[in-house]
Amino acid sequence: MKSVRSFGQVVSIFCILVLFVGCGSQVQKADKMAMSDPKSAIASYEQIMRAKPGTDEAKLAHLKIAETYYKQLEDQAKGLEVYNEVIKAYPKTKYAGEAEKAIGMHYFQSKEYDKAIEWFKKVIEEVPDTDLAYDATLLMGKSYEESKKYEEAVKIYLDFSKAHPTHRLAAQAALTAGKIYEGQLDMTDEAIETYKFVASKYSLSSSGREARELLANMGVDASEIPAGETGQAQVQQGQKEPQTISQIGTRTRRRATNVPRGDIDRSSTGQPAGTPVSPQGTQSAQAAAQARTTSPDFGVDPLSLVPDISVDSQGTMYDALYMIGITYLQAGQYREAGALFEKSLQLVGGKPWNNAASAYLYLGKCYKGIGNKEKANQMFKEAIKRDSKVIDKMILEGETQYSEEEYDKALESYKTALGLVPYRDWEIYYKMGLVYKKLKDTDNEVECFERSVALKPNDNIDALQNLAEALYYRKNDPKRATIFDTEAKGQGNNDYNVQKEIADLCYKYNSYSWASTKYGNGIRIVNQKINEELKKFIGTGEEAKQISEDPSKIDLKLVMTSAANGNKLAVDAMKRVAQLIDDRRFMIARRALSQIKNKQIADAQKQLDTAKEEDPDIEKTAEFHFAMGELLIAQGNKDAGIAEIKKALEIDPQHKEASARIKELG
Repeated sequence: MKSVRSFGQVVSIFCILVLFVGCGSQVQKADKMAMSDPKSAIASYEQIMRAKPGTDEAKLAHLKIAETYYKQLEDQAKGLEVYNEVIKAYPKTKYAGEAEKAIGMHYFQSKEYDKAIEWFKKVIEEVPDTDLAYDATLLMGKSYEESKKYEEAVKIYLDFSKAHPTHRLAAQAALTAGKIYEGQLDMTDEAIETYKFVASKYSLSSSGREARELLANMGVDASEIPAGETGQAQVQQGQKEPQTISQIGTRTRRRATNVPRGDIDRSSTGQPAGTPVSPQGTQSAQAAAQARTTSPDFGVDPLSLVPDISVDSQGTMYDALYMIGITYLQAGQYREAGALFEKSLQLVGGKPWNNAASAYLYLGKCYKGIGNKEKANQMFKEAIKRDSKVIDKMILEGETQYSEEEYDKALESYKTALGLVPYRDWEIYYKMGLVYKKLKDTDNEVECFERSVALKPNDNIDALQNLAEALYYRKNDPKRATIFDTEAKGQGNNDYNVQKEIADLCYKYNSYSWASTKYGNGIRIVNQKINEELKKFIGTGEEAKQISEDPSKIDLKLVMTSAANGNKLAVDAMKRVAQLIDDRRFMIARRALSQIKNKQIADAQKQLDTAKEEDPDIEKTAEFHFAMGELLIAQGNKDAGIAEIKKALEIDPQHKEASARIKELG
């Protein structure tokens, strides 16, 4: 079985190579042409864009047009213009990241360092946790250094080397920070500590050797500094450090064609996708035998996958298991990957580890891959607990898949993220609505936009607008569409119909705090409207004075009392506002229900008692009795509560909630 898997992985590597060589062939031909005939090359790139719109090849061709204008034709203005086109056309993709980095390099080379820094920041936001983002981080540090903002530069270099200790430039970044401490900031103690850090952690790298030489020049004996883990790893893997950090910007952009697509960042492993490769080294057979255990959840012995793994004095086995686990996850081998991530976390124990959050995230994906959603959610929550930015990565994964028209994958990514950080669910539902819109699944589109609005009814203009559009054009419901469009335009604050409709959505999707607030708004507005309508209808004549000696003080309670006493004008006035009163009674009962659901029992009691005192006829409504029934049940009086709910059904036999509740209560 194991040999079959390995063969399958080899085949998939071959397919990936074929895909990218084939995909890049036309672009590569145009690349060769660009050296001698750049204008013809641009025409070729444009032809690729027309022939294969929306494909990776077309996006790459677009990027190449910008590069050709900027470099071969030396038309910097046009080149920058096209780079900006790429950024707008393909947001959150590597192509946009490459374009932003190119613009950043333009300003860097022009010595406009503040502008360069802003563009490098955009790269980091556009494509976080990628080689592009790492390059941009270091270039941002270099920009600070060149602009003599040495404290900022040092912070970036040291933060980077600690966050990404195995990155090819981590050692050099830390070494550069030490040189700035020594040469520009005149902070000798900090320089010595930084050089010691580099000499220990990257002992066998060129940066480690240089750090020892610099310490010797400062009169510090470096012979006792222990050899650390990362220097050994770099030498074993044959990594070579660039001479300067700024050389990052001079590398060619072949990356855009060479990086396979997928939801795992291959650059973090230093390995290509495909068959996992065990690090070279030796380990005692006895220690290996003691360490081997089969994962009960995944049914795999993780160390059987890496029989030759080595462990040095710093205990780097968990890093190796983590890296190898990523390669298995990329290959879709969830059991093998899960066992490796699980073991790496066991070995780490309670120690600080930069990869802990990612390990839990990937472990969650493995559990999800084998169908254990409960364990998957536990792992995702643990990942977010350790690093709150994990949820951003999960959402970004869905956004990237959406931009690449992988809609089913985008939905799966968003569904995985739902519920992990509840205050972000409104955003996720909105993005799911956009996916369903692309899939022409209108019912689910509307539901997702409704859920987004229910969870965040204020300042959620995009969801409101999209909901209005779906209702109007695809559900043929112009009345509701107008309501949400009114709210999106900021014109719904004084419209009780708008407040009621949004409150109904909040209640429908269990957003009870917002439901209570919106029903409260609706009640306030409808009270004002009722009193205005009554005063307008009754007027200020002698008949009006039979209701109130001062007609300007006429309100619903006075008119109800007069109507009950047979005053014809009051009776007619009540008929005039009958629909408004029905809506008022409904919203009062629903607000009380929302408060009950939200465990605000005393508030609900007060709401219903006040309503009954002001408007005795509210007891004639099914909604009032249903709310009273739920209140009594919440107070521990189940029998009385059931009796009230049955009264609701006597008044309205079609009351779905009351009917369902009676069945539930037996």
